[in-house]
Amino acid sequence: MGCRSRGAPDVPPPPSGDGGVAVVWEGSLGREVLSVPAALNDSEVVVLTEGGGVFSLGAGGKLRLLFETDEPITFGPVVSGDTILFGTFYGYLLAFAPDGRMLLRDSLGSASAVRGITVCDGYYVAVEDGHLFATGDGGVRWVGYLGDWVLFPATCLPRRGVVVPTISGRLLMYDSSGNLVWLVEGLDYLPSAPSYDGARIAVASPEGRVLFLSPDGLRETEFSISASPMGEVLASEGRYVVATTSGRLVSPGEWEVEVPLDAPPLLTDVGIVAVGGGLLRLLSYDGSVMDSVEIGEGEWLSPLPVEGGLIVVSREGRVLFVGGEWHPAGGWPTVRGDAARRGVPTSNSSAL
Repeated sequence: MGCRSRGAPDVPPPPSGDGGVAVVWEGSLGREVLSVPAALNDSEVVVLTEGGGVFSLGAGGKLRLLFETDEPITFGPVVSGDTILFGTFYGYLLAFAPDGRMLLRDSLGSASAVRGITVCDGYYVAVEDGHLFATGDGGVRWVGYLGDWVLFPATCLPRRGVVVPTISGRLLMYDSSGNLVWLVEGLDYLPSAPSYDGARIAVASPEGRVLFLSPDGLRETEFSISASPMGEVLASEGRYVVATTSGRLVSPGEWEVEVPLDAPPLLTDVGIVAVGGGLLRLLSYDGSVMDSVEIGEGEWLSPLPVEGGLIVVSREGRVLFVGGEWHPAGGWPTVRGDAARRGVPTSNSSAL
C-alpha cells in the first residue's frame, strides 16, 4: 500500500479550450474494493475492502487502514457525522467510530441480510427483505411491514420521512413515527431506488421508464429512454440525469449523449463528472464535454469530491487524486446538499 506523485498526463484538449486537470497522485490499497466510497469529511473518503478492512483515503495522499471487522457485511459504508455504518448478513446494524470502536450493534430482529441503510433526520432506516426498520440511540423504534421484497435502500425526504421501493413496483412512504403516509402501485417490476432533489421524486425501471412524482406521491411526468438505467435517476436542484447500461447519459426530455461509463456519474454544481473508457470527464448540463483527464483502464467506481479535487477508486484497489482547475469554470466541483457526505450507499453483494 502506498502512493506516488504523478505529472499531468498527455490528454487531448477539451472542445472548449485548454483544460487544467491532472492526476496529482496515485496509490494502491493492495486489496479488492467491495464498496463505493463514502465521504468521511471534507478531505477523506472511506471504503470497505476484502478481508473486512475499512480504509481512509485522504486528499493529501495518505491511505490508512482504520480498522478491520470480521462481521459478514452486506451493505455499507454509510457515513453519519463521525459514525461509519454497516449492515450484516444476519440482520445487524453496526456503527463504528473512525478508530474502530464499535458504537452500536443492533439486531433488527428478522435475521435477514441488510439491503440498505439510510440516515434521515437523526435516525437510521435499514431495509431487510420485506421489512423497514428505524433505529437510533439503541434499539428499534418502529418496523414497517412492506409485504414485498426490497433490494434497495430507502430514500430520505427531509422532515417528511422515507420512501422505499419494492420489487413488484410499489413505492411506500413512512413518516418519522412509522406511519404509512402514501402508497403508489403500478410501477414496472424492480424499480430503482428513488431519487429526491427537494422538489420531486424520480424513479426508473429496467424497461427505461422514468417517472416523476410529487413529495405527496402524486404522479407528475413520465418519460421513456432507449436503454436500461444504471442504477437510480441522478437528481440535483431540478436537474435529472440517467446513466444507462449501454453507455449513454440521458436528461429526460432534453438531451442524450454517448459516454463510456464504468459507474454512475456524479452531479456537481459545475457539471457532470463521469468515469469510463480510461478517462474522467466533466460534462456540462447540455451533455457536451468540457474537460477530461486520463486515468487508465479499470473497473472504476463513482468519484467523490474532497478538498481540492476528486478521489477516484477502482475495484482493483487503485486510488487516484485528480486536481487542478476545471475548464471553463475554474475551481473544483462540489456536490450541493448532503449527497457527498452520505456517500453513494450500494450493496456490497451487488455488481459495482
